[in-house]
Amino acid sequence: MRWSALESAGFESFGEADTGGGYDWNVFGVRLKDGVFYWSSDSGCSCNGPWDFLDFPQDFEGYGNAHDAIKALNAWSSGSYRASNSETLLQKLLDYRPGKGANG
Repeated sequence: MRWSALESAGFESFGEADTGGGYDWNVFGVRLKDGVFYWSSDSGCSCNGPWDFLDFPQDFEGYGNAHDAIKALNAWSSGSYRASNSETLLQKLLDYRPGKGANG
């Protein structure tokens, strides 16, 4: 299943971070389903887009609670000269309260 089709399977879009620049992209995406976070990352250049060659749910890199997703996000962004691009997603994960859904 494509990343864009995950909503129809109950995986709410929670957020994404992109530490790429120019013609390249390096993304970390988080989905939420039944109170469980699922995440994956992808990278490439302008000749294709994020998630184009991944198939979900088997290509999720991990799942767990908000703390688990934060650890994965921090590991993914560590060492990147554009790690600050992940701060919005990090704050959203820190603010998450169970039962509020992806937008609360």
